[in-house]
Amino acid sequence: MSVEAVVNGDVIRITVAGRIDDSCAAGFRATCCDASQPVARVEAGLTATDLTVRNRVTVDLQEHPNVRILVVDDQAPNRGLLSYILEDDGHEVLEATDGESGVAQFQSVAPDLVLMDVAMPGMDGYEAARTMKANADDRHVPIIFLTAHSDEASLSRCLEVGGDDFLTKPINETLLNAKIKAHQRIRELNDELKNKNVELT
Repeated sequence: MSVEAVVNGDVIRITVAGRIDDSCAAGFRATCCDASQPVARVEAGLTATDLTVRNRVTVDLQEHPNVRILVVDDQAPNRGLLSYILEDDGHEVLEATDGESGVAQFQSVAPDLVLMDVAMPGMDGYEAARTMKANADDRHVPIIFLTAHSDEASLSRCLEVGGDDFLTKPINETLLNAKIKAHQRIRELNDELKNKNVELT
């Protein structure tokens, strides 16, 4: 969600990844409302005391930081729609047009989560997911399949190749956001467990 705010005297539009209150230490992504001005970045740690929110806008958002999401789909309209939805929620979106480029970006940019189309020319979503999981080392990176198929065999295969979840098309925005939050929480818990194991060794 975006709100207009005043930060250090400058009017900017802020996408918030956290509830605005006096204890907020979430990340903020901001762009100047004046199109002639460059994009601004408001770093993590900004609190409500730094903001003068216009029109008393109420913000009630996710408590977790923004997620870097890799969208792998050969159809430009699908990528565009998903990018619009995800960026509007404050996430960083990376796009890949096929399985091969998706695997390459997975290795180079280390996304937090992957949205994977199934039917693509060349390397399909199943093979791309299997390759990503094999190259993830000890990182837990959830892969959510996007598929037009709802039969049990297709959905089972999504999980067999390493997928963590699936959504049937057309994509329900509310369900998509809920799954992203749930899998990001699982990822955070996984990271916490790894850190505790390191501390014990």
